[in-house]
Amino acid sequence: ANALSLPLKKDSFDALVSFRFFFHFQDIVPFLKEFTRVIKKDGFIIFETLNWSFRTIGGNKFWNFLGGRLYIHNKKEIEDICKKLGLAIVERKDLFLLTPFMYKYLPTFLTKLLFSLEKYFPFFLTVSFWKVKKTLRTKK
Repeated sequence: ANALSLPLKKDSFDALVSFRFFFHFQDIVPFLKEFTRVIKKDGFIIFETLNWSFRTIGGNKFWNFLGGRLYIHNKKEIEDICKKLGLAIVERKDLFLLTPFMYKYLPTFLTKLLFSLEKYFPFFLTVSFWKVKKTLRTKK
């Protein structure tokens, strides 16, 4: 299905989860708008955004060998989008000193070390996980 026009009825679901998706798009408003359409009032959308990544630097041609460029969506941008769409931010959790993609290539002891260091370097965490709640009925 097309994520911009889901073949689902309005107000159909209690929750929608979208991971490993938004950072591939510069403009996420159309997706969040469509996701908001299909969840019920007081329903939740859970998603992730990037805070930083080496893949946000440079043009698409440079990063094509890794699947293309990625996009950052900062806290202020997400707050503004949520307000515009009638979504309340319930929770945000920042994780990962390196992009999650990198962790699968690291030895277990190093992964555990990085996880233990996250609490000491919160400003370097690469991913934000968001839980937002639909507070308004959306117009058709």
